[in-house]
Amino acid sequence: DAKGKAKVVLFNIPVFPSLAPLANAFATRLKSVCPNCSQARVDVGATSIATTLPGRVVSYLQQNPDVRYVVMGFGDMAIGVPESLSAASLSSNVKLVTQSGERLNYQYLKNGQQAVEGATPFGFYSWKLMDTTARLMLGTSVAPDHAQLMPTQLLTRKDITFDLNQPWPGVPNYQAAFKKLWGV
Repeated sequence: DAKGKAKVVLFNIPVFPSLAPLANAFATRLKSVCPNCSQARVDVGATSIATTLPGRVVSYLQQNPDVRYVVMGFGDMAIGVPESLSAASLSSNVKLVTQSGERLNYQYLKNGQQAVEGATPFGFYSWKLMDTTARLMLGTSVAPDHAQLMPTQLLTRKDITFDLNQPWPGVPNYQAAFKKLWGV
């Protein structure tokens, strides 16, 4: 999309333990796949979500007008950001990217206010957790649970064909697959 010369900013909340490795992995991976891309990281507080964070994003972009990609550590961090970008006449200049978002992020995608969502199938995770727990309780190997990568998909506007009142399913019919595995 940026022809190898993207200027990217990642907004992150470092007090959330799972986001530090994510931020580091993002920086490492971006550098390996796009060595000519520039990147910055802005750490914010958890209480900035849906309050001061949208304004901070706008301020950052006004101070760095060549940045074209805004990445958020997770979906809820985008609450209010598209609206603030639009109010500042910046929405046509910037692509917003999140991961592990939910209905609002899918609505932003559908409306063209967000470019990409790294979708997480939360329902599938629950079933996988039940499978791992059952394996532990039965004393059987949890290796099958550790061997699989969790399903993730980069959704764009064209992918929003599912009911936004339901969570993104990820793997179609995953419940039936688990029931078959369990002999239920």
